[in-house]
Amino acid sequence: MNKRANSKLFLSFCLAIILIISLPLSIVVGQGGPFTEIKEKMASISESEHENLQNLFVLSQQITEIGKEEERVTQDIKTKKIEIEGLKVTIASEEMAYTKKWRTLGRYLRVIRGWDRGLT
Repeated sequence: MNKRANSKLFLSFCLAIILIISLPLSIVVGQGGPFTEIKEKMASISESEHENLQNLFVLSQQITEIGKEEERVTQDIKTKKIEIEGLKVTIASEEMAYTKKWRTLGRYLRVIRGWDRGLT
């Protein structure tokens, strides 16, 4: 009986060692990395699901590009608003100069008319 108990203990010990050694190996073999899991999932999806994923990816890229374009357009709008304000100041200045010249011309013409009347 003692031999039987020793042999059972020995077999149990051997099984435990085999399990301890094989468990990490199965974990390592099961770990194919994140890409293996993604590949397995991609292989299991239908063709329409695959097309939908491709379309979503393309849409995501387009949305990103539209966001960048929006930022560029927003910056252009800000720049144009600054230019418009500068032009408003320039126009106001030119209008004042024009009005001043118009008044001067009017006075000059009145003087000339008066001078013409005095000669005749």
